Formats: sequence, structure tokens, C-alpha cells
Amino acid sequence: MVWVYLFSSKCLTKRGTQTHRNAPDLLNQFVTLFGKERILCLTADREFVGKKWLKWLVDNKVNVAMRFPKSHHITLRNGEVCSTQDLLAQQSERYFKDVMMDGVRLNGALKKLADDYLIVGGSLAPKKLFGHYRYRWSIETFFQSLKKRGFHLEETHLNALDRLKKLIAIVSVAFVLCWQVGYYYHQNRSFIPMKKHGYKANSFFRKGLDLLRSVCKFIESRGFLFAHYLSWLGKDPTLKIG
Repeated sequence: MVWVYLFSSKCLTKRGTQTHRNAPDLLNQFVTLFGKERILCLTADREFVGKKWLKWLVDNKVNVAMRFPKSHHITLRNGEVCSTQDLLAQQSERYFKDVMMDGVRLNGALKKLADDYLIVGGSLAPKKLFGHYRYRWSIETFFQSLKKRGFHLEETHLNALDRLKKLIAIVSVAFVLCWQVGYYYHQNRSFIPMKKHGYKANSFFRKGLDLLRSVCKFIESRGFLFAHYLSWLGKDPTLKIG
């Protein structure tokens, strides 16, 4: 299963988090470049919820798994309007088909967390929504890799939008290069060890970055090794999920 995440390097003048108002334009850019068939599922967090945006996704047959704020009510098929607290009063996890969420007919999956609620709505089967939404975390780790855990993008002194767009594009390509090298190394050379908490000692990105950085320090004597790492690109580079 290959996942495609929508990421845009478009720099907008509005401060703060960009909302669903910008999302159709950004998604159309992606579709123009790659085609709608490349989108398996679009995931998004609570700030991207919006009736017009959700309806646009449904009308354009784009699969979605989107988190909803706990304050949103759900209208069941019998017309009853319920809060998340009411629906989860007796059970910690529930699934619904063909309900109204934010004025759009969707499937829903609800779960009670330790100090919050997880409400995911979308066009997929109800019991698949949590699994699809979970992979949204990949974009968080991507941003972390671009910043303090990798390329320290936040330390740039650039403030011209055109230059920032080019910089983001360059480090995004560099991220993919490092990730693919690290993944291929893990699969075909030596497994990255697991720690007691169940996570790898290094991410695929970090392993690839360390390998490439080690040869770049001595490129004159290790140029052949750098070329060898580059030859791994395209050889089963994508982690398959599910």
C-alpha cells in the first residue's frame, strides 16, 4: 500500500495555521501534477474541518480520514443529534455508517482517550478510519526532520518568499534521498536495532542522513561509496503499509 501525502511549499502571507480555505487550491495543484488516482487517502487534523471543503472532497471522490473536534455533534441515520460524550457514555469505542458530520454525510469512528476524544470522519469503511488517520503522523516526523532533527530549516535567515520556496523544495528532495537510503540499508544491509520502548534506535531518515554525511565529509576518498548509496534509489524505496 503506497501512501501519498499532500505537501505544498507554497508560502502564504497569512500568519498562523492555514485552514481548509486554502486546501482545495493546494490539492488541485497536486492533482494537476500527479493525478487524482495517486491519492489513496487524504488525512488531516481538526483545524482543516469545514463543510465546503468536506463536500468538495466527497463530490470529487477523494477518500478522506479527517479528525473532528469533540465539540462537533453527529446526526445519526434516525435523525437523532448526539454529542461525542453521549455516544461514548457506555462504550469506549464506536463506529457509524452514513451519519452527518459537519453537514456532510460520512462514516465515523469514535474513541475515548485518556484525556480527550478521537473522532475521525471519512469516506472509508468505519473500522478503517483510525488506521488511515494514524499515518498522518508521518507529516509531523517529516517536519521534524526538516527542522531540528535534521536540516535545521528554522535557522535560515531567508525572508524572501521565492527563495524560501526553493529552499523548502531542496530540503524536501534531500529528505526523500536520506529516507530511501536509510530504508534500503535497513532492509538489505543491516537492521536498525530496536530499543526497549519498541522504537528503532534511528529513523530511516536519520540513518540515511548519517550514511550520506559520513561519505560527504571525505568525498574525495569515498566518492565511490556515495555513488553506491545513490544506486539504491528506486530499489524498493517505499515502505509498504497494511
